[in-house]
Amino acid sequence: MTTNVGNEIFQLNETERTVNEDRLIAKRIKTEDALWVMFCDLLELFNVEPSNYRFDKTIIQTVSFRYFRDVLRIHCHHRDIPYIDSHKIAGYITYWICKLRPINVVHSGVYHNNKKTPHYINELFAFYVAIGRIKAVDFKRLIKSDNEFLEPFLYTLKFRPVSGDSLSMEYYLLENQKDCG
Repeated sequence: MTTNVGNEIFQLNETERTVNEDRLIAKRIKTEDALWVMFCDLLELFNVEPSNYRFDKTIIQTVSFRYFRDVLRIHCHHRDIPYIDSHKIAGYITYWICKLRPINVVHSGVYHNNKKTPHYINELFAFYVAIGRIKAVDFKRLIKSDNEFLEPFLYTLKFRPVSGDSLSMEYYLLENQKDCG
């Protein structure tokens, strides 16, 4: 049986294909569940009522699918690398969350009721997921401080074209900046 993944064609027997597909589906479901938990944690962190937002699980499934497709593509082109760098994983998941925007504001009054309410919710969520993945900085300390990094970074995620690879480099630099200072 041949399977197309990106531009690569692989010869797999039926058993290998089934085992690989089952493993991939299990990882995708685990990722989708983890994203839901992280979204709830983020809302709790900002003391924001969950009913003000709609978390689209269908879009989250698409985010997960596209993210894992990117991971498979990397594994296909770099077979000698057993694990993908956490910065690259963070960059790709950030890219897909920001591109597909799974979170919608239901009640715009949320911004008037709570001054701590994040304005770039999808971008902040993507950054929160990424920071959790690379464990580079203390997210709570970062959002509470008057940081010159966070607002411009979230603005860039929302309004500028960025790739998963460029984001992975930014996360790597962010982690190294933390080590330096």
